[in-house]
Formats: sequence, C-alpha cells, structure tokens
Amino acid sequence: MAGVVRPSQRWHMGRRTIALATVFVLGACTTPGASPAVTQSVAPPSAPASEAASAQASSGPEAIKTVEGTTFQGPWYKYDFEACKYAEVDDHPDAYVPVLKATPDLTLTYLPEGQTAEYDTTLNEGVRKATELTGMTFNQFSTEYPNPALPVQVTNQAVTVESDVVISGNVLSDQYPQIQSILEENCIPFINQFAVPGTTDVPRFQGDNYVTGELEAKAAAKIISARGWPVADIRIVTCADPAITTEPGTVYDINRGFRETLVEELGLSADQIEATDLKCTIDLGPEGSRVAMADWITAHPDAKYVVGTAHADDLYSVGLANALRDAKFGDKALVAGRGGGSATLDLIKSGDPIMAVTGVLSFPLWGEPMVAMAQDAALGNPIPYLVSPPVIAVTSENVDQFLP
Repeated sequence: MAGVVRPSQRWHMGRRTIALATVFVLGACTTPGASPAVTQSVAPPSAPASEAASAQASSGPEAIKTVEGTTFQGPWYKYDFEACKYAEVDDHPDAYVPVLKATPDLTLTYLPEGQTAEYDTTLNEGVRKATELTGMTFNQFSTEYPNPALPVQVTNQAVTVESDVVISGNVLSDQYPQIQSILEENCIPFINQFAVPGTTDVPRFQGDNYVTGELEAKAAAKIISARGWPVADIRIVTCADPAITTEPGTVYDINRGFRETLVEELGLSADQIEATDLKCTIDLGPEGSRVAMADWITAHPDAKYVVGTAHADDLYSVGLANALRDAKFGDKALVAGRGGGSATLDLIKSGDPIMAVTGVLSFPLWGEPMVAMAQDAALGNPIPYLVSPPVIAVTSENVDQFLP
C-alpha cells in the first residue's frame, strides 16, 4: 500500500488536514471468527487542554503533556511512508522525551497480551486513558496469550478499522514475522510492547529486563546477608514459561540478571543455580508455579536455603513463595517477583519473610510514554529503538510508597 496517504502522513507533511474517517463500533469492526470478548472501541473526545501543554508548534500538533522518567537506547528510526517500514536515521534529537500530543484525527489500536492478569488490566487501562487525552480514536483487540491464532487475527482487525498506528502486546515470537508483514503491507507503523523477539527494525517499549533482575538481586542479597545464610548452602531456583524465548534482550533477562548478579553479590558458585527452570505457565497461574516448586522441594530434600524468582509476580512468584511457605522454610527462603501486583505488595507489607522483593516497573505509568511513542511513529518523527520506564526494587523498607 505504498503511496496511500494516511492522516498521520498529512501531519508529517505539515498540512493540518482533518481526515474523514469511519468510526467503527464494537460489532462492526470484528473480523469473521473473532471473539467478541476481545474487542473494544472508543470514539475520541475533544482533545483536552492541560497545564503541561506547550504552545503549538507550527510544524506539528499541540503538546499536551511531557512524560518524565523514561530512558532510551539507540539506534533511532523513522517510519518511511513510501517504503512502508521503519528506516534507521542519523538525524535525530540528542535525547528522547515522550510528549503526548493532540491528534484527534488519528486512530490508535492496542493489541494487548491479555485482559485477566492484574498487570494486563493495569496496562490496558493506562493505554486507553493516555489515548483519550490525545483525542485519538482508540481500539483494543486482545491477543489473549497463549492463544496462537489471535495475534494475527487481531492484527487484521487493526487493519480493518483503518489504524494509523498500532501498539502490539503480542508475546509469541513466532507470530511476529507475520504480524509485521501484515502491518507493513498496509503501511501501518507499530510499536513492539515488551520487546519480544521476532520483529525487524521495529522500535520497542519495555523495562530493561536485565537491570530489573539485577536490582531485584541486589535487594535480595542485602536481605540474605542480614539473615546470615551460609553461602555454601544457598540454592537459586528460577521459573519460566517454556513458550517464552530465552534469547538475550528478552523478558528472560530478568531471570538471567537476577541469577548472575546474586552469584556476584553473595560470592556463590555457578553450580548453586538450578540448571533447569521450573515450568510456569499463564494458564496454570500461581497454582501451577506452586506445584512446580513443591515438586522441586520434594526432589531436593537436602535444600536448606532457597532463593527463587520469576518474571511475573502475581502469576508465578507468589506461587513459588506459597510452596516454600507450605514447606516451612520461613526465613530460610526468599522469592523475588516482578510487577508490583497487589498480592505481592500486601505480602511484603505484612513482613512475609519469603515473598520479600519485587521489581516495580510502574505499569500504571506505561500508557503515556507508549502512546506518545506511537504518536511519534505515526507522525513520522524519529524515535529510539528502545524506550524504557523506570524500575525500582521494592522491599519492606519502601513498600508503603507503592500501596494505595
């Protein structure tokens, strides 16, 4: 579809033209066979004014809000509407600061990972609210991980509703080549949420996974040292979904960063790391991870001091902690999570000795920088390859600031 002029291209060419577009309501934008439960469409309100809004630049839309606290990594890319794909560019700002803009003539479609886990619902609501601030039309069609058919199906729905830009929360790497092909064929720029492998030269939004694991490990090491655990008796156990790739740069880097940093901080040897990850899957949730850890404890009756981690706390880490608690490990076990879900924060606040650390990526705050990044893509502005939210290790020392 090279040569098709979208509303986003009109902005980029400096002509403030409001494109006539059809607003698709819920039932009308569903492709055959799609589940009605995974579709949502919201018509845009008028773009609101904001105290943070800056004077409108003559070459682009009005700035509404500057988003603080993110970091970025190059190279930089710009969407080429002639080639219908991103191209690496040398002409870009020195730094990337996400700015929400008033773009009521654009349509953003969000394809989230799911709609049930607490962090998913938090992310989904954050994206919706940020889009509402900009005045854009908002569509949401969930990929419902681990469903293998929906990621491509909802991508086609994004085409059907004439999206100007897409935020893709797909987490199945093998689906991304087809997803990218569909969006490029229809000249629709997109952002790869979670930095999942499988896309080529597509900008990403994700916390720095290795740094997340590193920060969690340093917090865990401080607690373990204070408890006086004998270094030689410590075992490190991690849990992961076999469907998630273990490639560097992926969410698996949380486990990798945690293990490697903990070994360094405590002076452990590599053979104190359990060689195989326990199996944790989203469909089995915390009960599945509890069973996996309970089975490991049964198979290792000599384990005296255990530290574990997983990349999703409410889904997996809480289950690991429950098994260790059931086995009466008390303060001889510690589990680190990632996500800062309410169940985890409540346990940390209660003084639970096992569920004692979580890495908080401020999921409620992801929506604004992701939507700003998506706007820049649609407007043909340069954006970096990776934009990351801040990460904080939460323990009993600072948990109060993260509770309602």
